[in-house]
Amino acid sequence: MNSNLQAMVAFALSKVGRGYIYGATGWISSRARREQQAAQYPEHAAMILGIGAKWDGTQCFDCAQLTRFAADAAGLKIPSGATSQWHSNNWIANGTLLGLPPEPCLVFRRANNVMQHVGIYVDDGWCVDARGTALGVVRTRFDSYAWTHYAMPDFTPAGSVHGLEPPFTARVKTNKGQGIGLWTDNTKTRRVAEVPEGGVVTVRGKPDNMGFALSEYNGKQGVGDTQYMVPLGTAPIHPPIDPPPWDGQEAWERIAASYALLIKATSMIADTLQDFGM
Repeated sequence: MNSNLQAMVAFALSKVGRGYIYGATGWISSRARREQQAAQYPEHAAMILGIGAKWDGTQCFDCAQLTRFAADAAGLKIPSGATSQWHSNNWIANGTLLGLPPEPCLVFRRANNVMQHVGIYVDDGWCVDARGTALGVVRTRFDSYAWTHYAMPDFTPAGSVHGLEPPFTARVKTNKGQGIGLWTDNTKTRRVAEVPEGGVVTVRGKPDNMGFALSEYNGKQGVGDTQYMVPLGTAPIHPPIDPPPWDGQEAWERIAASYALLIKATSMIADTLQDFGM
């Protein structure tokens, strides 16, 4: 386990037993603070003002704030909100639990097309998550909860392309999520292409003394600022084109349809010749 993941796990484990208040960001709960939260989130007011009283005097989080602070402890900035975290540009890989890696990562529960809960898989079949007002931050077996998705954090810093031999691919990652431009030169006087946040470019040249390198996006080439590029891997100069997968059933259906058309065309030609007495 690398040091970043160790820091994320250590933070999560250190918060087991702390409280849960909806929207809490690590502050110490009190009646006044809960009343403020209840006013801000009236749909959760009953839980905040009722069961939430048990957490007075205790540090509190909600599920997404716990994961946000754990990621921050490991040097990764992610947004608030489980769904926003899922859609952020901060993952090496993410998907359903079929691809769950053996090392620590974030885990999510999706329902009604949104991520309704998020926690941290801390290794060896255990998770830590801020489970709700009644339970607070808990450590439980991974298979005891209905997790549906995972996301593996990307701790690779942007700008780490120096020293790599082009061509290679890199993902755009900025602090503000605004993407970058490709320019005719490093004076940035004329934009050639706009690369969105998370867009993948092919870096085809080494960075100059300003950190700009010849890069390609959607067939357009220009120089891009490599401080906002995270390397993904070596890119072939002439990427191979994979043939479409063979679908035997579909192929036979197409052959049968073509044969039927041929028979129909032959019959029409025979009828036409007969009309002309041939």
